[in-house]
Amino acid sequence: MKHIKEYSGDDYTGVIYYLIPTDYRFEDSLEKTNMPRYFIDQYLNNLKFNFDMNKIKYIFINNYNYFGNSQWNWNKYKGIEKDKSFEDKGSVYGGRINIEDYELEANKYNI
Repeated sequence: MKHIKEYSGDDYTGVIYYLIPTDYRFEDSLEKTNMPRYFIDQYLNNLKFNFDMNKIKYIFINNYNYFGNSQWNWNKYKGIEKDKSFEDKGSVYGGRINIEDYELEANKYNI
């Protein structure tokens, strides 16, 4: 498992996004992103109804501060470990949370 990265410097915008699993590790993964409990509860309740967790095994998730309000967004994982839409908005990839190194490759080939 890769470690969560920390960023600093002139290029850092304060927005980090992560790749997390949507299975039984989902809640623990959300907690490791430092998501407030209120948002974790919303994700646990709402995402199960928004899409079939069996079809979407991983999502990218990020937090940004919009006029003093915390906003959490997610995108589907599409087989590429970085998310272009988050990168285009200045987010920095923080790595995988609760995903083993072999897991993404195995799921790609349905092993």
